[in-house]
Amino acid sequence: MKLIDRDEIPEPDTVGDWLRRMGDPGTGQRGLKGLERVRDKINERILRRDGLKEYTLDADATEIIGEKADALFTYNGNKGYMPMLGFLYEIPVCLLDEFREGNVAPAFGQKEFYLRCKKRMPLGKRIGYYRGDSASYQAVSSIS
Repeated sequence: MKLIDRDEIPEPDTVGDWLRRMGDPGTGQRGLKGLERVRDKINERILRRDGLKEYTLDADATEIIGEKADALFTYNGNKGYMPMLGFLYEIPVCLLDEFREGNVAPAFGQKEFYLRCKKRMPLGKRIGYYRGDSASYQAVSSIS
C-alpha cells in the first residue's frame, strides 16, 4: 500500500478555486452548483432509508478565520468568514451550507435559511423541530 505524500494533496483553496472556475454557466460547467446537487442526491438517499419522518434542524453560523486579504472582520474581530450550516440532529447530514462573508451577522437571513433547508427535505420527510442559538431567536418566532 502506497502512502500519499502530503505534497500530492491540493490545498483547500486550490480545490475551491477550481470549483469556482468550473462554475461558469456559459461553458456548461456546474462547479459548486454541481457539487451541491451531488450532496442533495446523497442526502436524499440517506434520508429515504433511515426510517424517520421528522427531524431536528440544527442551524448555526460558524466562524472560520481566514488569512486572505479580502476576508472581512467577524463580530469576534477576526478576519474570516461566517458560513451558515444546517445539520439534521438525528442523522449526521448537512442539508445546507451557505457561504457568508465575515461581516455578515449570524442573525441575518435565518428564516430564509430555514425555508431553503425545508425545501431540501424529501417527500414524506419534514423538519419538526428547530434548534438554534440566540442569533436565530427573532426569526424563529415568524417561521411557519
